Amino acid sequence: MNEISQDEVKSGSTPAEGRPRKLLFSSVHFIETKSLWIPGLLVLLFFGALFWAKAKDPYKRIWFTLKPENCPKAKAVAVLSKPIRPVPIVIFAHDRGETLLSSGVELRQMAEMGMATINFEYDQNSRENFNAQFLQLHRFLQRQSWARTNDVAWIGAGLGAEWMLQFALENQTLQPQMMIQLGGKWFPDLGAATTQSNFLKSRVSLFHGENDNLVSETEVTRLRDFFVTNGVTADLRIVRGQQHDFEPDRTLFFRVLGEHCLQVLGGGNALGTYRSIALWDKNAKPLLLYWIPAIAWIGLWIYVKRRNRSPAPGVPLAWWENGLRFLAVFLMVLALGRSAIHLLTPRFQVSPWTLSIAEKFLIIPKWREDFDAVKHQSYWSDERLKTLLTHVELSNYNRELINWRVDDPIYREFVLSPIITGDDKELNWRRSLWESFYPRIRKENSIFSAARIIVRHLRERVTISGEQYDYGIEGIWLNQITDATGFEMIYVAAMRSAGIAARLNTAGRAEFWDDVSWQLAPRPAIEQLDKL
Repeated sequence: MNEISQDEVKSGSTPAEGRPRKLLFSSVHFIETKSLWIPGLLVLLFFGALFWAKAKDPYKRIWFTLKPENCPKAKAVAVLSKPIRPVPIVIFAHDRGETLLSSGVELRQMAEMGMATINFEYDQNSRENFNAQFLQLHRFLQRQSWARTNDVAWIGAGLGAEWMLQFALENQTLQPQMMIQLGGKWFPDLGAATTQSNFLKSRVSLFHGENDNLVSETEVTRLRDFFVTNGVTADLRIVRGQQHDFEPDRTLFFRVLGEHCLQVLGGGNALGTYRSIALWDKNAKPLLLYWIPAIAWIGLWIYVKRRNRSPAPGVPLAWWENGLRFLAVFLMVLALGRSAIHLLTPRFQVSPWTLSIAEKFLIIPKWREDFDAVKHQSYWSDERLKTLLTHVELSNYNRELINWRVDDPIYREFVLSPIITGDDKELNWRRSLWESFYPRIRKENSIFSAARIIVRHLRERVTISGEQYDYGIEGIWLNQITDATGFEMIYVAAMRSAGIAARLNTAGRAEFWDDVSWQLAPRPAIEQLDKL
């Protein structure tokens, strides 16, 4: 098996031509003798899944170390959304007591908007070390092909905001286009900076939590007035209901900051080029493609085993053994038929014959009333049967688990029904929304608190743009951007997916049924930055 045959030599094959084949046979022999088939398969499956997960991840993280002279080293990370291309830069400096690792959500929220977001583990005990590390970070960014170093924003929180501002005043050539201060306040050294001409060229945005117990509104207002008095373009926004660290809506807040930075750094039409991470996830290659080497390994294993197997002498079977084989084949055909009904029928469009099959084989008794209530509605005519079944299944499942009661007429019209505006174009939205929203509210006892959680998570994921979009609910969820009208529409759909009876009122605003009357649904803490 491991040697080149004499026929190959006589036919003119050279030893060099026989080496690949000899190497293959030697490798197979080694695997066989060492019993490496199963370990090899596990390794291929593991690395296939690992490469698939890495390709599916919409972010690229670049870890590096800043090494300024005569100063402590500082770990740093840049987070970019794929595909990698030259993008604006946002540098974030966290507050005292926070760390590089604790800012992952904030960096991802801003990177999702199509920017490179960077944070570094600066020395919180020495401003001189901070300055050296921050300067080294700028030198690093100058060498990166993905960094648009003319489009830069700095975001600082607390201590990070104060030291970033002082660094900008001492290094005018490195000042960014925009500075955002979170929980920033006046400090005495600012007065000396006014002796310089054009001491700050950056546009400054100050954000202050309404319930901030560390920095008063008076202090941050004084800082804003100082900037304006000295000719700096500055504005102050008070974010209602938020603490110093902008909890409980910190994740939502950083998405809004990302939208703001993108529009300032990328131009007024920057949101028009926004590409959602949901689209990246949808277009990712399937796992099976990365498991092709493992499948080939299994094929080789089967081939080698069959080749080495000695043929067994034929043994006649008894009548009962033939009967068992026939029964096994019959049961297998029956199982395949049942599986085909459950797997293939839902892929066909809704029609009298698919509805008939569903009634006989796919609908369990507790779904029957809901199925009968919606099956003949005209809006199903262009939809697959699977869409109808999903609405019935998940609506019924939610109704059994939620901690509030919904009467049948309200439930069927404002929970079970997929129709929200009357001219809905996309109806296959329930499962994707249910998977995202129901787990977050499953323990809530109050409809209002559940709706508040839903709108917070929805706004964390979906941008509200001033431009008009013609997306249906599926398109909004996939593209993660819409206009104000579309946001109300998907808000209603999200509440219905979680078992809350919801509709649009005559003004086009989302409202829910509280078992007594219709109430306006809670609003996100920040809808659009210009409305603060």
